[in-house]
Amino acid sequence: MISPNAQALSKTLTTLTGLPVTCARKPRFTPSRSRRVYGIYNELPAHDTILLRADLSLLASLGGCVAGLTDSLAADRAKISPLDEALRSGIHDVLNVLSTLLSGPERVVFRSLCLDVAYLTGPARSVLNSQAPAQTFEVTIKGYTGGELTIFSEES
Repeated sequence: MISPNAQALSKTLTTLTGLPVTCARKPRFTPSRSRRVYGIYNELPAHDTILLRADLSLLASLGGCVAGLTDSLAADRAKISPLDEALRSGIHDVLNVLSTLLSGPERVVFRSLCLDVAYLTGPARSVLNSQAPAQTFEVTIKGYTGGELTIFSEES
């Protein structure tokens, strides 16, 4: 896995959303009252697991941008269970594009979205509970709600 830097993450998200997005590194563990969701990736062919943890508000904003939703509409739709289909599709698009930042010599593919930590199982749960290498970013989006994004990878 390639470890993305804040500049590459900003550029990729700005290109995807069409809005100015800035990202800054921050300490790994910061308390948050935000609801967090998880993107699960596999690095092929080894099938190592990479886990992306993000504030739901951030992914809803990014997914909403991609789906053409306003920030308030994306926030409202993020509260619906099950997750609104248009918003879910936008979030999946964002998570798929982020896999390009994680790919290096090995290909990384987005596998699934988990909306609750209680449902993380197997390697994804192990990566989250371990002292796996991680990078945390604070993401801001002009006119939309930002939030925190952390990328965890299995130790090699």
